[in-house]
Amino acid sequence: MKQITITVLSNNPAGGRCTLYANYAQELSTALGFNIRTLYPDDGHQFYTPGLLIDGSLVMPNDGVIIDADDIFHCIEQTGIKTDGLAEVRRNLDNHFEEMMAEI
Repeated sequence: MKQITITVLSNNPAGGRCTLYANYAQELSTALGFNIRTLYPDDGHQFYTPGLLIDGSLVMPNDGVIIDADDIFHCIEQTGIKTDGLAEVRRNLDNHFEEMMAEI
């Protein structure tokens, strides 16, 4: 299988969404073997922070603000990775989201 990289576009220091997206990346790395790369605004990238890229594709939040598990799985499916049997990963991503929202 092709090695997939998940890129976290983060502010430094990381705030709420940056931390959430880093947690998502760690979860996907552990479960699916994704490589993690973190870019900060001073790295010269052209993307706004915070954000996520999966295999070079920007994950777009459905609500226009915060990336959730559905957004991530949609992007993963676009890369051609089968998402069947990943219910536990989806639950874990949802848990990270819920934890962050509880802190707001």
